[in-house]
Amino acid sequence: MHIVHIEDFFHPEAGYQLNLLTPLQIEQGNSVTIITSELLRMPKNLTSFFGEEQINYKDKEFTKNTGVKILRIPIYTNISGRSIFNLKIIKILYDINPDVLFIHDLDSFNGILFTWASFIINKPMVFDTHMVELASKNKFKKVFRVFYSYLVAPIFNIKKIPIIRVEDTDYIDKYLGIPIDQTILLSFGTDCNYFKPYLNSKILFRERYSINSDQFIILYAGKLDIYKGGLLLAEALNKKYTLNYKREIVFVVIGSSSGSYGEKVDKLLLNSENKIIRLPTMKYKDLAYYYQSVDAAIFPKQCSMSFYEMQSCGLPVILENNEINSKRLAYDNGILFESDSIESLRTAIVELANSNEYNNMSINARKVIVEHYDYSKIAYEFTKIIKNEISKYNQLNKYTII
Repeated sequence: MHIVHIEDFFHPEAGYQLNLLTPLQIEQGNSVTIITSELLRMPKNLTSFFGEEQINYKDKEFTKNTGVKILRIPIYTNISGRSIFNLKIIKILYDINPDVLFIHDLDSFNGILFTWASFIINKPMVFDTHMVELASKNKFKKVFRVFYSYLVAPIFNIKKIPIIRVEDTDYIDKYLGIPIDQTILLSFGTDCNYFKPYLNSKILFRERYSINSDQFIILYAGKLDIYKGGLLLAEALNKKYTLNYKREIVFVVIGSSSGSYGEKVDKLLLNSENKIIRLPTMKYKDLAYYYQSVDAAIFPKQCSMSFYEMQSCGLPVILENNEINSKRLAYDNGILFESDSIESLRTAIVELANSNEYNNMSINARKVIVEHYDYSKIAYEFTKIIKNEISKYNQLNKYTII
């Protein structure tokens, strides 16, 4: 079957959901196309982090290596990180004639438009949502939720369109008016065969950067912006750490910063009393070596999908204490700290590095991912839902315009 994914932002060198899911769906024997935005009008906080250079070449390389086709179309504009596609997308759908449309982020502009258009588009559809209340920062969110609950959510209730949740929260029920029992929970995950512990990486990394065997290495990888807690991280790393038996902590910071906020972050990291190894933004696949090389990882704010890769490599993690993260660390696989607290974050760093349970936490981290978040298994569940919707659609729908 031919699956078309419609997504606001896609970069072939990122580590987002589609970078994992679509190649696996090709391996399952499907044809897969991603329809996404041209990068020209996308937010600079996305394009500057991953890079716009040679994007056509990178798209072609992704297609060559995976078999997944990428179609970039113009957008009218971008509002709050959400694209409003040019109506050219309708003609593209006519031309490529997919078997099913997978619309990502049901509460985006395009998610809403395709929900309304489900009455006239003659194709089965599947939607997903990645949103959680913690990430909802728009000042108009209360107005939007009322609008969505009354003018969009009823369509899902009437048409029984499948919705996949990738986070285990009640956000969609509580704020968007879609009963949670009408959704399916399929978590994020990772390729456990690629992201796995590898002792030789640890040895080579320590030799390369002159790090002693008794020093503890903690990594941060991601944007150094306000949303990811770049300044909180830099402030927590400013003063010297000394562990039991006078051991020290070495920090590895992978990622870029920008603007006046980024300048503050860079200055603090540069003047830190700790040894900090600064490295630029990496390609998704290149990160495995660094995850294999360190002892633990830290997320000062929003926890990204790299959580799964890091844990799969056996890294205990330090996360802020919230609803999502408390569930993620329910297996003695890391340590929580109080949100926005430099003191609590510093305490958690020392606690993890000094812990007698470190080895168990490392084992647990890998075990949890392999047992519950192996994406090769999760991808089959996605495809199963898609196939079921196509079968249901073929039985019930015989008309409309596309």
